[in-house]
This record gives sequence, structure tokens and C-alpha cells, in this order.
Amino acid sequence: YAPKGTPKPVLDKMNGAVRAALKDPDVMTRMAALGAEIAPDSKLSPEGLQTWLKSEIDRWGPVIKAGGTFAD
Repeated sequence: YAPKGTPKPVLDKMNGAVRAALKDPDVMTRMAALGAEIAPDSKLSPEGLQTWLKSEIDRWGPVIKAGGTFAD
């Protein structure tokens, strides 16, 4: 995540650094030890993350609203 209006070259550089870190064997081993799964490449791009996040909001939004739970 980055502030709105962050220039695309900055976003691309940040995304590249995150992708590189997630491919590091030590990071992969540590994530696996914690029970975490690294997202597939299709979800690691800014566009992929945005698509996934919208689908999660569409999926869980009605459940959260029905339960009367709100983040204040």
C-alpha cells in the first residue's frame, strides 16, 4: 500500500522490492514456519492486489454488515 497519488515509477520500484523479498529463500522458509502462504504472482502486482481486495470486500462486506460489526 502507498499513499494516493504515489507516482507509478515509485510504485513499480516498491513492488519489485516486495516481489524480490518474497522470493528470497530465507523469507520463504520463515513465512512457511509461521504458517503463512506467499500470494501467487498474479496477486502481487498493484492491479492484482486491487482486484483481490475488491473481491474480498464484495465477499465479506455483506457478512460484516449483517453482523453489525464496524471499524471505527
